[in-house]
Amino acid sequence: MRFLEDLLNIIYPRLCSNCGEALTKNEELLCFSCRSQLPRISFSDFLENELVDRFYGKLDIKYAAALLYFYKSGITQNIMHQFKYKGHLEIGVLFGKWLGFELVAQAATDDIDLIVPVPLHPKKQRKRGYNQSHHIAQGLSDITNIPTGFDLLIRVKYQKSQTQKSKEQRWQNVKDAFELLPIKGKEGVSGKHILLVDDIITTGATLEACGRLLLENNAAKISIATIALAK
Repeated sequence: MRFLEDLLNIIYPRLCSNCGEALTKNEELLCFSCRSQLPRISFSDFLENELVDRFYGKLDIKYAAALLYFYKSGITQNIMHQFKYKGHLEIGVLFGKWLGFELVAQAATDDIDLIVPVPLHPKKQRKRGYNQSHHIAQGLSDITNIPTGFDLLIRVKYQKSQTQKSKEQRWQNVKDAFELLPIKGKEGVSGKHILLVDDIITTGATLEACGRLLLENNAAKISIATIALAK
């Protein structure tokens, strides 16, 4: 068995998702050098932090948590590009698990009832082949044992990338972009504390739109978790 593993590593070497160097047996997806360079966020308080501040006066949330800072042309951008556009889905699951460990360590998941990823429009999901937030949510669920709600929230309004848009333009794009499935969605979120999951937060407009919709449909509380917080 060991021989077969060594042979496979020679034929199909495991490479770091950031620098492309070969991984050792003890490394997973990222080499230790790249992992040490990750701009980790060390919020000491999930209730009061700069991510929570982005939603102040816009969306009533219990807490917000993020794993990494996202800087233009930085290591986080490179890794998230591999995840979102190159099909490296294992990155999302791994980061979801890392974030799950952080939440569990601070007892932040004790009263969460459901993990709900931000949905993609069906047209965009068909083109990409997957919804990246689903895989983050799955990693979170694997660690926390909290069920996921992949089929409760749907995106009904298609837009191109929000990357170059202003805060107001982003909000106008997403404010009516989401709906709950008529029966299952409303019953699925009513009275529940929902953990909304996305890959990267810039202005927070997308999560704000989703969170408002959930609260309007009787969700008890909303919290937010994301892999990266744009600076």
